Amino acid sequence: TDPEHRFYGFLPKLLNEMKMFLEDPERASFCPDGMKFRYVIHKVVDGNFGSSDNGKDWNGMIGELIRAEADIAVAPLTINKQRQEVVDFSTPYREFGITVIMKRNDGDASDKFSFLRPLHELIWIYVLVAYISVTAILYVVGRFTPYEWHNPHPCNQDSS
Repeated sequence: TDPEHRFYGFLPKLLNEMKMFLEDPERASFCPDGMKFRYVIHKVVDGNFGSSDNGKDWNGMIGELIRAEADIAVAPLTINKQRQEVVDFSTPYREFGITVIMKRNDGDASDKFSFLRPLHELIWIYVLVAYISVTAILYVVGRFTPYEWHNPHPCNQDSS
C-alpha cells in the first residue's frame, strides 16, 4: 500500500481496486488460503521505463522485473517488440491517440482567426456560399411543401 499517499491518479486507484477485489471474501477462489494482495509503490531508481542497447542489460522498470526486484510494473508503458521478448504484458486497459508536435514558427503571430489558415481563402468562400445556398434551398423546399410549413394562425388564412 501507499500509506504516505505520495502517489495519486488512475494507476494507484487501479491497484487499490485490484486489492479490494482480490481480498473480497466472496471471491475467495482468486486468493486461496487467506493470501493477501499486498503492494508497495515505489519509483524506479533510475527513473526510466526500460530500455536496452544490447538486448540483455535493461534499465528502468523492465530491468527491475527481469532482476526480480519487482513483481509487477503498473505504468503507462509502451508495448514494443524488444520489451515483449523479455517480459509479459497484460491487455492494454487504456489507449491514447498519437499526438503530433511541431515547432512553432516565430514569425506566425497567433490571432483570433488562426483556425482559418489551413485552407485557402477561396475554399472558405466556397464553404460560405454552399452554406448559404443549402440554407436557402431548404427554406424554399420547406416553405412550399404541404407537409412542412404550418400556418401559425390557422383562423387567419392570410397569415401563411
